[in-house]
Amino acid sequence: MTQAAGRYLAPATPSFWTSLRYLSDARLAVAGLLLFYVPWLGRDAAREATFDAPLFLLVASAYFIAALLWSVLVRLTRRGFHVQLLAQIVADLVVIGLVVHAAGGARSGLGVLMITPTAGAAILSTPLLSMFIAASASMVLLTESLWRSLRMDVEGQAATEGGLFIAAVISATLFIIAIIVNRLARRLTDQEHLAFSRGEDLRNQVAINELVIAELDRGVVVFNRDGRIKGMNPLARRILGLRDGAPVSDVDASAMASLRELTTSRRLVADLRMATDGDRRTKIRARVLTSGGRTPSMVDRVVLLEDLETIEDRARQLKLASMGRLSASIAHESRNPLGAIRHAGNLLAEQVPAGPLRRMTTIIEDNSLRIDRIVEDVLSLARRSASREAVQLPQFFSGFLPEFVAQSDTSWERIAVKLECREAIQFDPNHLRQVLVNLLGNALRYASDTPGAILVKWEYAGERRCVMRVLDDGPGIGAVDRSHLFEPFFTTEARGTGLGLHMAQELCAANGADLRYESKSGERHGGGFVIEPELAPRPLPIADRDATPAAGTAPDAPSPPAIDAAGDGEGARTAGQPRGSQWQQQTA
Repeated sequence: MTQAAGRYLAPATPSFWTSLRYLSDARLAVAGLLLFYVPWLGRDAAREATFDAPLFLLVASAYFIAALLWSVLVRLTRRGFHVQLLAQIVADLVVIGLVVHAAGGARSGLGVLMITPTAGAAILSTPLLSMFIAASASMVLLTESLWRSLRMDVEGQAATEGGLFIAAVISATLFIIAIIVNRLARRLTDQEHLAFSRGEDLRNQVAINELVIAELDRGVVVFNRDGRIKGMNPLARRILGLRDGAPVSDVDASAMASLRELTTSRRLVADLRMATDGDRRTKIRARVLTSGGRTPSMVDRVVLLEDLETIEDRARQLKLASMGRLSASIAHESRNPLGAIRHAGNLLAEQVPAGPLRRMTTIIEDNSLRIDRIVEDVLSLARRSASREAVQLPQFFSGFLPEFVAQSDTSWERIAVKLECREAIQFDPNHLRQVLVNLLGNALRYASDTPGAILVKWEYAGERRCVMRVLDDGPGIGAVDRSHLFEPFFTTEARGTGLGLHMAQELCAANGADLRYESKSGERHGGGFVIEPELAPRPLPIADRDATPAAGTAPDAPSPPAIDAAGDGEGARTAGQPRGSQWQQQTA
């Protein structure tokens, strides 16, 4: 709507269409009453000559039909509001003017029917248009009375003088009605717009609250005054152990009873234990929110749920991160004085003769090397950037195992390798080497000296999913120590640093792999570590090829451990069986 038209035409809102429908129904009722005006109302003899019954019935019948059509049209379509409104009001003015004329003028009392179109225009239009309609209705009544007065004789003129006065009174009433009704309608329209705006704001606020509550790091449960759950966010469902779509009745009964009791008691915080998956019990902290006097007392009770294990894990991660940064800083600053100590020890060893003093210099050198290894491990945790590439495990083990056996001073017979999966992995080769050095070194400390005490398996664990297991026949890790297994500086050995497993986990995470510990009772290789890496985008099949020992291996050196690359795992020879200077992979 243009700015000029806006001075005369009000914007059509849903409430305006409803008012137009009521106006059409009122017009239909008025037209129906007019049809019964002649047969049911008696006419006195003095006015019978001035009443034109045929014209009255014709106009009333046409008015009834038009009113019926408009009443149907306004229900069928919501187009052309102002066209429909103006057409109906103009028709009202014309028809009511003819009806008043046919009924004998303004003295018939039917001039008050002009109130209907005038009030309708005042409700559904602007002040200017409503005043124009009131003026038009007044002109119709006054013109009819004036025309009638010009045609009558002296007796008729005396009779019409009262008609002019009645028409003037009705006209003044129409102007008053137009002003008052229009102002009231404008005020109601403003209130409607304000209510609609507030409703939109409220709906937006509710939607925002739902989004914020859904993304909170705490579970939210709302209880009504009867102690029934009114609503909860997704995190609360996870904390309470509810699957997607599961009813609230599946929540642990004892925990739900405790929550209800908390909402009715004076306590605000309580720690609860509840069963979630099977026999596992989760410790949660529940806190009841109160208005605190800032808002009226709430009928519903809001309870916040926190998984204490999650909180402890976060605190532990923050602690470990801070400790890692501090340790890396200390390690970096320790390298220079450590180098000076080693250099001084070497100079001292050159000047003292063999004996107790020489043994002292040896102790200085050995412990300096040990501290240097610790420093290097700590610094390697800060350098987690990985250069990942597709790694074929048969070729990797062909180069890695001879080096590891030579450096760890162990026998080939203790390690067996079985490659059943044919997929390549996405991993940094240097990082993979460090991870396996830590895991195999840990297995060597606890495994027996029997052949095949340590088993490295690369096997399928599902469709496009393979895992690497580093198993040993040692006593395994106790349940108490498993929760701290990958924490830095946690160790069960007097001379251990506690960084090996933590560093292995960090390197796996840097390469998108998962490292965990698993234990199976009743088997020879009952416990060990599991690496689940990402597979290469285009896995290459493992081709039959001979693998030569690493550079520097003598032709008569002992045979390396057997690698069984067969898909079914059969045909693997026992670790340590001689094969001359070369060892072979057996493929399917």
